[in-house]
Amino acid sequence: MAREWRRAIDQLVERDDVDPQRIAYVGHSFNAGVGAMLSAVEKRIQSFALMAGQYSLREYVFDTKNPEMIADRKKRSNAWIAEYFTKFPWVDAVNFVERSAPAAVFLQFGRRDKSIPARIARVGFAHFQQPKRMAFYDAGHELNSAARIDRARWLAGRLKLATIDESALRRIPALH
Repeated sequence: MAREWRRAIDQLVERDDVDPQRIAYVGHSFNAGVGAMLSAVEKRIQSFALMAGQYSLREYVFDTKNPEMIADRKKRSNAWIAEYFTKFPWVDAVNFVERSAPAAVFLQFGRRDKSIPARIARVGFAHFQQPKRMAFYDAGHELNSAARIDRARWLAGRLKLATIDESALRRIPALH
């Protein structure tokens, strides 16, 4: 997997219209987790905007306050689940994010996201290295225009981009 990621960046930086000093990754949900892993292995990307992602799968699976995970754990033993994480450490982004520096990471979450409660989001955030930022929005898993505008502002600042059209970003319909 890392080999494919690196090859994709190789191809990107070979383009004449790409500034290799201004590359960012933006990912939502599962792809935020992919970006978290990528932050550890691909140092040519300087900025990661990661939305509504799960960064500590172990914490999520063993969450004592999540009814869905409690029900799932009843189907298997905790020992079986722990062994799974030992055999396949690459499935959990937390094993990578502690090597996210020197890239900057901006994590965004919805306060009404039932799949990623704030306490679990904070656990994942704690594992990333500086520079890092986290923000919560009055939204569900899909986030909202406030998150979109914050993300665009952050990326524009990180990548030294021209002014963004915030009114256009507000007009993008909400996902459901």
